[in-house]
Amino acid sequence: MNTESESLNALLRAAPQDGKLLLGDTRAILLTAPSMGVLRKALIDTVGLAYARGILMRFGFACGYGDAKAAKARTRFASDREWLMAGPKMHSLIGHAAVDPIEFTLSPDHKDFRVRARWRNSYEAEQHLAVAGPSEAPVCWSLLGYASGWSTAVLGEKAVAVETRCAGSGAEDCELEIRRVADWDARARETTADLEGVDLQHEMSLLERTVEALRESRVSERAAKRKFSALFDFAADMIWISNIDTGELLEVNATTARTLGYAREELLGRSVLEFYFDARDRNRRATFVAELRQRRTAVMTATFRTSSGEPLEVELRASLIGEGAEQRALIVAREFRESLREHRRALALFEAFRRSNDVMFYCDRNGIILDVNAAFTNRYGFTREEAIGQTPRILRSRHSTHDVYQRMWQEILDPAKGFWRGQLINKTKEGREIPVVLTITAVRDASGEIVGYVSNALDVSDQIALQGRVAHAEALASLGEMAAVVAHEIRNPLGSIVMAAKQLTVGKLAKADRDMVYRVLRDESQRLNETLTNFLAYARPRELRLERADLNALVEDVSRTLESNVELLREIRVDLSLDDRIQPFPVDRDQLRQVVWNIALNAVQAMDGRGTLSVRTALESGFACLTISDTGPGIPEAAKAGLFKPFQTTKQQGTGLGLAIAQRIVKAHGGSIEAESGPGRGAAFTIRLPTVQ
Repeated sequence: MNTESESLNALLRAAPQDGKLLLGDTRAILLTAPSMGVLRKALIDTVGLAYARGILMRFGFACGYGDAKAAKARTRFASDREWLMAGPKMHSLIGHAAVDPIEFTLSPDHKDFRVRARWRNSYEAEQHLAVAGPSEAPVCWSLLGYASGWSTAVLGEKAVAVETRCAGSGAEDCELEIRRVADWDARARETTADLEGVDLQHEMSLLERTVEALRESRVSERAAKRKFSALFDFAADMIWISNIDTGELLEVNATTARTLGYAREELLGRSVLEFYFDARDRNRRATFVAELRQRRTAVMTATFRTSSGEPLEVELRASLIGEGAEQRALIVAREFRESLREHRRALALFEAFRRSNDVMFYCDRNGIILDVNAAFTNRYGFTREEAIGQTPRILRSRHSTHDVYQRMWQEILDPAKGFWRGQLINKTKEGREIPVVLTITAVRDASGEIVGYVSNALDVSDQIALQGRVAHAEALASLGEMAAVVAHEIRNPLGSIVMAAKQLTVGKLAKADRDMVYRVLRDESQRLNETLTNFLAYARPRELRLERADLNALVEDVSRTLESNVELLREIRVDLSLDDRIQPFPVDRDQLRQVVWNIALNAVQAMDGRGTLSVRTALESGFACLTISDTGPGIPEAAKAGLFKPFQTTKQQGTGLGLAIAQRIVKAHGGSIEAESGPGRGAAFTIRLPTVQ
């Protein structure tokens, strides 16, 4: 059979006179997909979800194995790899699903084997949704069995297919991976167990026959009771009999008491409703009971609460026993397998990822984007298809420097921390810049190896805009107070300038008087200019212009400027101590220089020509710290509360804006400024600036 060229019509041959339909040399029958859906529903209702899955998986395995052997007998394949690839083509040919191979590896010696593929339009996922609704676990059971059987026939040893995503669980398409049993990890444990089969007779048949014997107990009531008691007490699953209406526990087996953590006597007479962990499960029980009355069997999943308060996820399979007023519910409860719980948790996390309002994406260990959520596509403008396969560099803006990323990866790759959190400016597909608070976390497996990275970003554009509006409102609120201070501060020097100008126009002045008048004009003009400059700096703060700068070099430059002004310093000594561990980091050089100069100048003026000005830098926990201290009289206690408020000053002349401006500049850098002082022991101002912004 050449699956590349032959169609199904060429393979099918009808023999109505014999009542047969032949596929090659094998008798075939035609079934519609809904017919298979009816069979699936009947299996689930009769033997429960777990057994139905195993039956259909083993059925599919037998079909796949047989088809592979038949194909090999009829066709001369060029290689085992060509024989293996005929399996997906057969899937498509007989209407199971459209198969798109993703990875197809089979070395000639069979040592290197791995298959990954995508199923589109899986008939099995379609029918499960139709008859049972959405599932929390993959549902293409017979297709997995078929793929496992075909691969096993080619390899000559057991191979297992595992469905990694499924349309029956809400995904767009189904995806599977096939490996040898020996090459699989824990993800294939459940599928392998299903393919190996279970002894359904041992698990359930005795119980069902015992129930039937109870119904016909007129013949052998005593023998049936002994049989029922033996099975009931020693069954590995939880079993109880309850009132169908109230849920009152009439009898429980030892497994039920042991699993829930109670003595049997503590359970009898209580309602099973008391043990439901979630109120929603109690509400769903009404539907469960209605189905049980109508069909005499029913299945549901629920979460119970043990005596220790821990949740216990179980599948409940109920049978109706008795007649009329004597009807009771016989419940067999089986704890979910760990693999299914892990799958449900993973599905919940994926849904949280997909529906989160925060911008999220997931990368593999090499930094390649594997998935993005809707918030990502909405915020950045990239479609999901455009983003997957790229690296996060598609979001990098001109503001993100190399040292930021170097520090970021140091923290992410550090096993003791494993994440980085900070503020960045990213860019959209159109180039628009968005400020975000970003968290990147390394995802590690059980051995501690990094398998990927999760990025979570919060757009803070609105918060930054709000901060700007608040700052603007505060500035406007200060306008009235500012106007009064401006009028007062300008009136005095302006009056002195006017008087000096009049003296220059009236007659001749002696040289000493003229020099004094010129000195008044110079000093008062300088004072007026300084006042206006401070007011403009406070009223109209300019945006930061960040560039990498050396804090030590900036501080040293300010210190040299002070030392060169002998008239200002007089007998004051400057003590400079710089920490050479501080590397250049992003700051607004001019504005930060103004902060250092203002605080240092205040300290010099406070000492009145005598004392020591100490200027020190240090690196502390990612912050560059600058401390400027003096040996002056200190800050009065009454002035400490309003130290950084505008228009607050202890000087005879001054606007009270110097420290307010300094604080605003430092905060704009993401830093802080603090003052320590006491009467007679000087003052110290400490500025802390983040070295990564």
